[in-house]
Amino acid sequence: MKLMRLLSLGLLLLLVAWSGVWAQASGGGNAPKSSADVELGKRYALVIGNSDYKHATPLTNPVNDARAVCDKLRALQFEVDCRENIQRRGDFRAAVGAFIKRIRNTDVALFYYAGHGLELEGENYLIPTGADIRSRTYVEDEAVRVNFVLAELGMANARLSIIILDACRNNPFARSIRSVGSGLAAPSNVPSGSIIIFPTSPGQTALDGDGVNGVFTSHLLQHITTTGISIEEMFKRVIHGVRQESLQIGAEQVPWMNLSFTGEFCFVGCGTRVSEADYANVLKAKADVEKVTQTLQSELTTRETELQQFKTRMIVMQQQFENTQKSQYLSSSELEKLRIQRDELAAKTLDIKNHESELNRVKRELEQLQAQQIDNEKREQEMADARVRIASLEQKINHQESRKLGDGELEKLRIERDSLMNSNAELQKQQKNGELLQQELAALQNRLSEYDKQKADLDIYKSKLAQMESEQKSMRAEISSERTRRVQTEEKLKDAAVNTVKDAAFVPPAF
Repeated sequence: MKLMRLLSLGLLLLLVAWSGVWAQASGGGNAPKSSADVELGKRYALVIGNSDYKHATPLTNPVNDARAVCDKLRALQFEVDCRENIQRRGDFRAAVGAFIKRIRNTDVALFYYAGHGLELEGENYLIPTGADIRSRTYVEDEAVRVNFVLAELGMANARLSIIILDACRNNPFARSIRSVGSGLAAPSNVPSGSIIIFPTSPGQTALDGDGVNGVFTSHLLQHITTTGISIEEMFKRVIHGVRQESLQIGAEQVPWMNLSFTGEFCFVGCGTRVSEADYANVLKAKADVEKVTQTLQSELTTRETELQQFKTRMIVMQQQFENTQKSQYLSSSELEKLRIQRDELAAKTLDIKNHESELNRVKRELEQLQAQQIDNEKREQEMADARVRIASLEQKINHQESRKLGDGELEKLRIERDSLMNSNAELQKQQKNGELLQQELAALQNRLSEYDKQKADLDIYKSKLAQMESEQKSMRAEISSERTRRVQTEEKLKDAAVNTVKDAAFVPPAF
């Protein structure tokens, strides 16, 4: 429902915006006529003028014509790519490709070419200035098909494609290609939404003119900036002007036009136009629709993710259900085995708990012994110091006896020596006691290590016990659930059997 609401909102915004634009474009309401009006889409043009031919007759006017057309189109708000004297076929095609890439379906695209062209077996070709066409077989590799340009414009799907080919001159390679026709042939593949114009009729040659510009381009430059006339009317004026000028010199030239455009377009002052405010509303509506589209896409992605997660859950639940079906048929003997194992684990747990209290007592004794060991180490140091002192006193006594000291001083030294020897004897006794304590400490440490192992076993037994109790609880629940399902299934079977008997006993009335 949320997705549908968002989609409806986006479509409503777009319809509201376009309704205002359509009203302006169709003449409803107060259609704007000022210069502030803007046209939907952009205007792009590719203009090519080839004059300096290397292997054919050079031309005077095409570059001048191309420059003048570029200036006019820029003044008419076209974004113009103006090229002169393109030498190679690849460069010509690359220029067309770059031009086509810029075009969108709301744009106007104009292609203008002035230079040599030729027709071979119904196919029109535009000639780069460096083309070296020595025979018919060279044409395809050296020249550019007009149908290539038309096909590219058709693929671009512009709102309007304008193709102006001022290339209907005499065959520049008449000596190499004798069976080539004059002028250009009528194109066979015309893109929809296009207007094509030649400076003269198919199969005819056009006048190049004696002025700065060719005859056809001169009249095009004269009328293209006329305000308030459609493109068809503008080209009609060009055709009329060219015909009248050519008649004056006794060589009638009538430009040819092919029209497959059903819309309205003027170079100045008309066309499918809207005000800046309406155009801004269209852009805003477009942005809103794109935002709604992104939201819908995000919602769709989220729903797809949730659906995938749900499928994964269903697979897991199916596997669990299958495992449950396998485990729910455990026999009573297996359950009894589980109970026995649980009781054994419980007894071991109780035994290890008793050992834990003993373990704590041993740890306390161990701490006391460790403290006593530190005291013994201090006493050993004191004994070592006393031995050094006794040795020093005995040396003094012997030295004083040799010097024949007084009895009082000598007696004082003997007393200090005896006191130290007695203290040393006491420390030795304490040292022996300390050694006994160290032995006891080692024994306690061994016991402590054994208790640590037992504690690890206890943790393992506790884990197993918890797991087994959980499994037993789960199995009991599954068995109870299965019993309930069996009872329900039996009741349904009974009901079905009763209904079957009733149906069998039913006798339909006679009619």
